[in-house]
Amino acid sequence: LHFGATGGIFLLLSYLLVNLWVARRLYVLTSLNKLESSQKILFVSLFLVIIMNDLVSIDNIGLAVWFWVIKGAIVGLSFKSNSNILTNS
Repeated sequence: LHFGATGGIFLLLSYLLVNLWVARRLYVLTSLNKLESSQKILFVSLFLVIIMNDLVSIDNIGLAVWFWVIKGAIVGLSFKSNSNILTNS
């Protein structure tokens, strides 16, 4: 909400697109990787908590840094799992 209020519709749409892309990478991470079901639940619930908190909170530097770091870790792990699967098969 903060991005939409201060940056306008284009910033809000680009922010939502980035979050959708991270959600897709999370799906790739949980579906292709041989994770246990408890690990999948942990990844998905962590992402949902982050997204819900990030959507309604005011952009605070302390929160924003952790949100982007965790989202980057999800994306990085999803690409790492793809490369491992492609090289091992």
